[in-house]
Amino acid sequence: MNEDNFDILSIRLNADCFKYATFNDVEQETSETFIWKTDVSLSLTANLRKFFQENEELCNCQQALIKLESTRYVTVPIELFNETDAEVFFYHNHTKRENETVLYNKLKSPEIAVVYGLDTNAYHLLTAQFPQTRFIVHLCPILTQLAEKSRQGNNKKMYINLTPDFIDVVCYDYGKLLLANSYICRETSDRFYYIMYAWLQVGFDQENDEISFIGNITEKPKLLASIDKYIRHRTDIRTIEEKEIKDIKQ
Repeated sequence: MNEDNFDILSIRLNADCFKYATFNDVEQETSETFIWKTDVSLSLTANLRKFFQENEELCNCQQALIKLESTRYVTVPIELFNETDAEVFFYHNHTKRENETVLYNKLKSPEIAVVYGLDTNAYHLLTAQFPQTRFIVHLCPILTQLAEKSRQGNNKKMYINLTPDFIDVVCYDYGKLLLANSYICRETSDRFYYIMYAWLQVGFDQENDEISFIGNITEKPKLLASIDKYIRHRTDIRTIEEKEIKDIKQ
């Protein structure tokens, strides 16, 4: 690490690619976002090694913000969360894996802890490369942004974040988090099933409550047509609002 380098590396990790940008803490400038395709035959750790070998200049960054895209997480109300019990909460909801480090993020809005797992070898590689490293699971900034937005209006709200490989389902009752879950699904029928399952699970009203969509996938029009048959109030996040959320996500 170069102590005269004031850049902060922001990198989002998923199975198919790493999205990364740098932010200069002195000049308050952010670079464009770059995409580095991973080798799906390699482990996360092996891909990270290859990534830094090909982008050596990033190793001089002062610190790093690591955003992990993962469906392996659990939310815990902050009043029930104890740091020493993070693994207990996590493995009560997810199958235990070897060589996994359990991490957590505490949010002020909503007042929850998000507990998640990261490959231990990848964790040690990143913390060795960047002593000042902050880890965050992808859903955290989305939860915070939508908590504020959900207080608008006089109905309960469900938000769906669409990606090619999974969907995030987030439900709020005027800022109070009711549900946050992610479902691995790549077919329209599966996405529709999980959305309606969650809608019924939280007891939303098809005539009064609202569903909003973030993101674009090829099958989105077909999915929305199915949703419109059952839920009256359906919107997309407006362009400017979607950009604000994308900026946080990226």
